[in-house]
Amino acid sequence: MTNATGLVWLSEDLRLHDNPLIERAANECQELIFCYFVDPSELKRDIYGCQPLGIHRRQFLAESLLIMHDRLKELGQTLNVFLARPIPSIESICSNLPITHVYRSTPVAFNESQSWAQLKSMLPDVNMISVETRCLFSAAEIEFQADSFPATFSKFRRLAERLNVRVPNGEIRSLPPSLSLLAFNFDRLILDPWVLNKQPIARGGEDTALDHLHDYFSSTAANTYKQTRNAFDGWENSSKWSFWLANGSLSVKQAAQALKEFQVVHGENEDNGWLMFELLWREYFQWYARAFNKRMFLVDGLFDQEKRKLRGTFYPQRFKQWCAGNTPYPIVNACMRQLNATGYMSNRGRQIVASALINELGLDWRCGASYFEQQLIDYDPASNWGNWQYIAGVGADPRGGRQFNLKKQTQMYDPNGEFIAKWTDSDENHRLDYTDAADWPIL
Repeated sequence: MTNATGLVWLSEDLRLHDNPLIERAANECQELIFCYFVDPSELKRDIYGCQPLGIHRRQFLAESLLIMHDRLKELGQTLNVFLARPIPSIESICSNLPITHVYRSTPVAFNESQSWAQLKSMLPDVNMISVETRCLFSAAEIEFQADSFPATFSKFRRLAERLNVRVPNGEIRSLPPSLSLLAFNFDRLILDPWVLNKQPIARGGEDTALDHLHDYFSSTAANTYKQTRNAFDGWENSSKWSFWLANGSLSVKQAAQALKEFQVVHGENEDNGWLMFELLWREYFQWYARAFNKRMFLVDGLFDQEKRKLRGTFYPQRFKQWCAGNTPYPIVNACMRQLNATGYMSNRGRQIVASALINELGLDWRCGASYFEQQLIDYDPASNWGNWQYIAGVGADPRGGRQFNLKKQTQMYDPNGEFIAKWTDSDENHRLDYTDAADWPIL
């Protein structure tokens, strides 16, 4: 293509392996600009008092961006990282430079889709191109509208299992030259101060993701995955792919391909087959988010108000106790304190604490989802909000929510109390809705 200059708006696609977004931009343009925007609003408190981009994911993101910067630099490119609102920033760049194309990964969540639509309307003379980078399948293969979306994951899985997962693309080894943005006065984000924890549970970036994927399948962990995946603790007990899948340092097709290659050599069994089952759950929620848009974030979810059960309200004291791990429920406290300290919680733990917030504490499920957004390293909008709706009973599954028996869950998954003892003091006894007598009104 003659005299084409492209702006690549990076988001959850921070890799050079299997990145059709960058590959297409490189094939169509003679010059490229790479930008990543951290919206200042992500560092402010939301209505629940949560900061969307919390300290654990912030560090992981910074590490991922630093590695992406170095990888692009090796290919003669520059990664421009700005602390700025993306829409007005991109509009300004396109108004002052001869940008002919803007590229980004196909949006998934409602706000992303709205922003992309707004930008397209602001730049009618620019080719606006979105490329699928987050999913196993393409829209042509599996996309649904809200009125045709499978009512359960099982129905979706039966459809998806008929499809072939595409082989991931190779590594991008050359790029067009860069165009300087030094003349623009957007606030550039200095990433190093965000890397504060010297011993995080996981390091960000494509290099680390590929090393982890290789190490995982060099062990026999996949052959016991279904048996160990519910463990509250232990690095080897689950795949941990979600860290890097969430910001696109690892492609989901790369994970699926590595699993397939492992099964060819070692054989397929129920345990390693469950890894693909989990990847399909992730896939389900990616398309679920696109089908239902803003209904992912409404208290009633996919239901009309008259058709749902009461889904809780907002008790600030109870929510504060849940966040801090100071509830009357030891297993909930241990899980929440693990999350606060590390940015990680097991899948079983997430279900338990979500059920407790909704059922035992009577809170609006969205405040829990918002806190997870703040704390989780592997926060993914589709998986997070979709799973919370699933537990709350306002999502696509029509069975009306999940309530976990906390004592039974503790007996099954922490029978010796080791996990609780690790994260809490055994003599703690917290109660709800307490009031200090010093605060009583005196008449």
